[in-house]
Amino acid sequence: MKKTMRYLSMAALVFAASIVAGCSNDDNDITGFQQPELPKDNVVTLTTTISRDDEAPTRSIDESTGAKTFNAAEKIAVVYEKTDNSFAKVVKQLSFADLSNGNRCATITVTLTNPKPDGIVKYICPADMVNDDGSINYNYIYNQQNGVLYMIEGNCDLAKFEGNLVGTSKLPSGTLRNQLVLCKFKIKDGNGNDITNTINKLTVKNGSDVYSVNLYHNPYIWVAMKPVTSGTIEIYAAKGQELYRKAVTGQTLAASKIIPITVTAPKVEGAVSGLFSVNENHDLVYFSQGNLIAQWRTGEGWGNFNFAGYQSFILKDMEGNIHLSNPSNQERIDLFGWSTIDSYNNYGINAAPAGSFTFSFKDWGTANIQNGGGANKWRTPSYDEFRYILQSRSASVVRGKSDARFFNLYLPDQNGLAGIVLLPDNYVLPDGISNNLTANHINQISQAVSLTYAELEKLEEAGAVFLPAAGYRNGTTVYTSSDGWPIGAYWTSTAVPNVDTNATSIWFGKESGTLYLNYEILKGRHLGMSVRLIGPVNQ
Repeated sequence: MKKTMRYLSMAALVFAASIVAGCSNDDNDITGFQQPELPKDNVVTLTTTISRDDEAPTRSIDESTGAKTFNAAEKIAVVYEKTDNSFAKVVKQLSFADLSNGNRCATITVTLTNPKPDGIVKYICPADMVNDDGSINYNYIYNQQNGVLYMIEGNCDLAKFEGNLVGTSKLPSGTLRNQLVLCKFKIKDGNGNDITNTINKLTVKNGSDVYSVNLYHNPYIWVAMKPVTSGTIEIYAAKGQELYRKAVTGQTLAASKIIPITVTAPKVEGAVSGLFSVNENHDLVYFSQGNLIAQWRTGEGWGNFNFAGYQSFILKDMEGNIHLSNPSNQERIDLFGWSTIDSYNNYGINAAPAGSFTFSFKDWGTANIQNGGGANKWRTPSYDEFRYILQSRSASVVRGKSDARFFNLYLPDQNGLAGIVLLPDNYVLPDGISNNLTANHINQISQAVSLTYAELEKLEEAGAVFLPAAGYRNGTTVYTSSDGWPIGAYWTSTAVPNVDTNATSIWFGKESGTLYLNYEILKGRHLGMSVRLIGPVNQ
């Protein structure tokens, strides 16, 4: 594609209600078609000429000037105030006959019903980003970009002007100002190697705005964003299941500009690439690659921490979970009591009786996790965060289900292993997932989906998180099932107010023949449960 064909319109757009300099000709000199001030039945038809201030031959973006012209079939929205103070939108789709002066100018005619004399009028392009009330629909820029410039110039080239009608007989003239900044990203890993062409998803968080881009492989990743002045943008780049992260502070991204950004983002060791909002501010977290494991070493104790090598790995009633009081060298545990600062309960590794562990919480994420980047790199999700992930956050449409957050999974080919699959905020279901998974299975627990382990691996490769049902421990006795169904129990970091022997946890399984998922179970801190950590940590 020629350079001029790769250029988004970042230059100003001019709408004129009379003759526009450089755009007039014998056929369009009379552009301010006059109507009576108060027309019969309150309907007026007005004509105006609009222009783009550039010289490119086609609607395209030039990387050095940002110039762009009109295109046949492009839609322009005219939003106007009505006599009842509401707003209405009319759309003009351009044709070749509307274009002139090398496609730099176009003539549009719109019909307004019950316009308010001297009322507000807005010109917005592209029209598909405009709601009926004139507000902007940012859906395209938040989660429908693909990192390709051509898609942005056709769908996310947002420019707007706001003025007032002259009575009801004349449209205002004015200059459309671009509302977005166009960023041209190049991503490097922690060693400075260019990995842009291998990135399959880029997520940029700018304040509370989150842009998630599923990518084609390109030498650059183009992202249209809202402007930011001297703020912090967080970059999350997914390369398969690997995740790279960088916070860029003091970054100024101005509208009407093309900003080249090179980010050196180190790999997040031990992370799954899926991203999840944990509150209304859309603060993002990622999960660890597996549940936390501690290993006993003779002469060293339980100080050796790792994440499970893969998400479905669990010990259940094996190794240190049942030998906790008298472990052998190299034995491991993955069912922990609620961790407190009490030295007797270091990270919850103790077969203690009920009523134990009354001190304040000590986060498992402070431990030196050898395959998780070391100490203080992770944290335990709070009760509110777990509940928001499972119950409240906005997410993608999966198999026709809006805001798809989780589903209950059963794996017949893994000796009946079960668990909860968490779907990231912006998730594209990979190919090869059977039709066993339907919209009716998503966001509910009453029935489990039977999939193969190979299908689970595909889900995980695309960023899904699997919380396996690993049972729970009371003393050194491990309970793995109820009603013939696996039990899952995960600690949160949240204590129970005024009950210093209990803490909150997430449980799922079967009771009285019914599958359940409980978001808030108040359990004794002495019980051993699974621990799944999240990042980033605010340090």
